[in-house]
Amino acid sequence: GQATYTTSSLTPGQHTVVASYTASGEFGTSTSPALTQTVDTIATTMALTSSLNPSAAGQAVTFTATVTSAAGMPAGSVVFTIDGTAGAPVALAGGHATFNTSTLAPGQHTVVASYTASGEFDASTSPTLTQTVDLIPTTTTLVSSSNPSPVGAVEFTATVSSGTGQPGGGVVFNVDGVAQSPITLAGGQAIFAT
Repeated sequence: GQATYTTSSLTPGQHTVVASYTASGEFGTSTSPALTQTVDTIATTMALTSSLNPSAAGQAVTFTATVTSAAGMPAGSVVFTIDGTAGAPVALAGGHATFNTSTLAPGQHTVVASYTASGEFDASTSPTLTQTVDLIPTTTTLVSSSNPSPVGAVEFTATVSSGTGQPGGGVVFNVDGVAQSPITLAGGQAIFAT
């Protein structure tokens, strides 16, 4: 007295199901009351990692979002939000989405990845990741044009270098504890004559 229908194609939401019996022999037709079948979305979990944390200013950093579920691999896209500013959606590939940047200023930055609900998969958001960007380390050397020198003019040359690019800005020379006016770097060097 039973008939079974199996399906795995129902989309998330509510569906109305009715069973109708077709008359056969001495048995008349009949129709069941409507049954409401509720199909839930599949929960997803979002993880977010940084390729380099802390990083230095100007260094490339890749943020990787990974979306998983207990039933199948989610498709769709992820939005990366840095310091409250959302970027363009990035398509998932194999459950992963990446965002690359080398423009983060020195300091701390908050990064969040958000998965947009797609098909039967529910939306999810990663925990906040704090990306620390350090100043680029520099090295300063100082040489004298003549040491020892006779009474009279002498030049002091400061050279500022780093492993990434050429520093700008200025150098302050201190002579016997007295700070002199800043001198702007030119080609990584500042010269003070006295």
